Amino acid sequence: MNSAAKYDPFRIMPFEGYINGATGRRESYMSLAHFYYSEQLRGVDENYRQYILNQSDPELFRVEVEGVWQTNGKEDQERAYRIFYAGIYMQALNNKDVYSGFLSNASNLCVTNCENDALIADALGQFISDIVNGNEGQRKVAFLGAGSTNEYMLSCMEAIFAKNSPHCIFAIQDEECQLPASQFAIASASALNLISGSDSDDEIANNIARKCTHVFRFIDGFANSRSEEIVTLLAEAGTQVRAIPKADS
Repeated sequence: MNSAAKYDPFRIMPFEGYINGATGRRESYMSLAHFYYSEQLRGVDENYRQYILNQSDPELFRVEVEGVWQTNGKEDQERAYRIFYAGIYMQALNNKDVYSGFLSNASNLCVTNCENDALIADALGQFISDIVNGNEGQRKVAFLGAGSTNEYMLSCMEAIFAKNSPHCIFAIQDEECQLPASQFAIASASALNLISGSDSDDEIANNIARKCTHVFRFIDGFANSRSEEIVTLLAEAGTQVRAIPKADS
């Protein structure tokens, strides 16, 4: 079968994802399966989670992990689906050529036989449908600026998404709110898109304006943040930026 018409979750197709709170660096996943099983093990056994992240042989890795985490019940199934969708989203960001092939063969695309293959097929199909339909109905949200503490910024995100989780959270790499953005993405099983801090202010503002449905900025520490100029550019382009007030003293 044409490789562009077959999606193998264990295929080595590396991508970057969430920020490791201990190192401050983004984690790298060798495949969608690496991402999925590492997320299911998060908070359960960190040593084993790190161990499987470093398994580089796809077949040995598959033998190691299949059957480790069972998805029982509606809640488990829904969370597993969200993890798969988030992983596919972030994998596509780092493997655009491969995913272009998947899009070109969408009508014939299938998922190789594996644990949770039906859920993966549903998530992949929805991702492709979202791309084809211009991401209609998606919640892609950018956060800019700085809050008084990471805990305050995270609590604001939890309040904003109390009813509906985002599909993807955007933040600027090395900005103050990138860590709470990653923490919330982990908790909600949402994708994380960190915009390169090496891009110009114009490029970042254009990226956010084109891709995001909502933009928020934190007020605390905002005057010292690069985001101030970016917010000005967004406003000039007609993009609404909602302000999140300072924490109560």
